[in-house]
Amino acid sequence: NNYLGVVTRSRVYTTYTVRNKAMYPRTVIVEHPKHNGYELSSDSVKPMEENLSERRFEVKLQPDKETSITVREEYDSHISYSLDPDRIHMINTAFTGMELPEKDKEFIGKLVDLSKSLTARKDEIKDLDRKYRDLNNTHSRIRSTYNTITNQGYRTQLLKRLQELDEQIFTVYDQREKAIAAQKQLEKDIAALI
Repeated sequence: NNYLGVVTRSRVYTTYTVRNKAMYPRTVIVEHPKHNGYELSSDSVKPMEENLSERRFEVKLQPDKETSITVREEYDSHISYSLDPDRIHMINTAFTGMELPEKDKEFIGKLVDLSKSLTARKDEIKDLDRKYRDLNNTHSRIRSTYNTITNQGYRTQLLKRLQELDEQIFTVYDQREKAIAAQKQLEKDIAALI
């Protein structure tokens, strides 16, 4: 099976603002809790030290001034989605509302459109299979009745109905063959895309 691997980056920005009301410079230590799995991003303020549960940041304050620092953290989660044609529709739901590069949006859009078409084609084939069975069953019942009836007028009516059913059966069979060919083409298109 083919899979689409997705890396989602979550970012958390925490800003600490400290005001020095004293008339002399001060240094304050800001203790920031470590979030499980999150790392400091490259553009974050750097800690003076850290342990298992927190990071400590040194903030130098000028007299009667306010100073802010922003701790920027990020976390990458990895998710795999099956590219099995019957499960592709889940990808569309997973990426709804996400910011993606244009190239990826196009790829996912094509994949989802092909998947929807494939599902519609499979549903159409099931419907045509049901119609084909129903028409054949009706044809068999009328044929059995036809063979037992001696009234010529009624036999003529039944024969006309059998001819109509033959035409309908051939039409449904032809539609089914075209739908199967379209399904195979969609499966090839999806395989070529992935």
